[in-house]
Amino acid sequence: MGKYRFAIIGCGKVSRRHAQAIKELGDVAELVAVSDIDENKAKTLAQEYNVKYYVDYREMLKDPTIDIISICTPNVTHPKIGIEAANAGKHVLTEKPISINLKDADELIKTCKEKNRKLVVVKQVRLNPTIQKLKELIDKGRIGDILSANVTLRWNRDEDYYRKYPWHGKKDIDGGTLITVASHYIDILQWLLGPVNLVYGKIKPHKIPGVEVEGLGAAVIEFKSGALATIEYTTRVYRQNLECSMIIIGEKGTVKLGGNAFDKIEYWDVENEPNPKIKGNDIDSNHKTRTGGVNPNHTLFYKYFIDALEHKLNLTDGEDARKSIEIIQAIYRSAETGRPIEFL
Repeated sequence: MGKYRFAIIGCGKVSRRHAQAIKELGDVAELVAVSDIDENKAKTLAQEYNVKYYVDYREMLKDPTIDIISICTPNVTHPKIGIEAANAGKHVLTEKPISINLKDADELIKTCKEKNRKLVVVKQVRLNPTIQKLKELIDKGRIGDILSANVTLRWNRDEDYYRKYPWHGKKDIDGGTLITVASHYIDILQWLLGPVNLVYGKIKPHKIPGVEVEGLGAAVIEFKSGALATIEYTTRVYRQNLECSMIIIGEKGTVKLGGNAFDKIEYWDVENEPNPKIKGNDIDSNHKTRTGGVNPNHTLFYKYFIDALEHKLNLTDGEDARKSIEIIQAIYRSAETGRPIEFL
């Protein structure tokens, strides 16, 4: 068949990763339009990729030739725009999170099912070679039963960051630091360890004037398998990002991933499984290359999305993307109530 015609809603910093990924798949994909409520942003991106631009995305949705909408807007808007896109007959590809709450996530999932439209949430960290290898190792039982795990995220988001991107500091728009900063890594944790039984969490404020989202927190997660995991995260590290790591401890081995997005093997000791010596992706903590190019995983994600459209392959669909939000919301509820939250 011919090329899939994409349109991007939201022309902020992440939109260029999407536009470039579409361009790199030019034999099967084509960017035809962009939209942003800030006309200057929309016009700039449109001129860069020689496409049409809109200020009102609803006008763009009326174009019957557009097949897929890529949503790159502030977190709280993802479900609303996705629902409108599905109702307009478009497939939906959205940046994480699927939503900042489960109610809106479920409504988006329901609408896409009713309209028979594909819904996919970008989870590009899953495509890191290190994660793919570890997933294979766990699925084949090579590491044995998993006993415990840890995710540590120590980053810097200072006053300048919130001044430049003020919506990130608003809880009702951003959803919280766990959603904006840590959701990829919570997604990886649950993808590897499976269903959750119980969550207990604590959070502390950021203390930057006007910033409503938390600056640090910790959680304990008990999985239905019996494994225990801990999460420690902060955006209050002095001056720069320090660490993004995960340790998996199984009966037959231990693996620690680091780098900037779990993309580097820091420790590997697994029975009868030599270290695969996978090199880091040279991706920074904003998930783009240090030379300024697009994260190759974004391009690969778009390729998989097109494959899923043509062959009905499973990717990170709505139900899958919902799981990390359910865990995050449970951590926040536990922090508010001081009690553990049990899953059904």
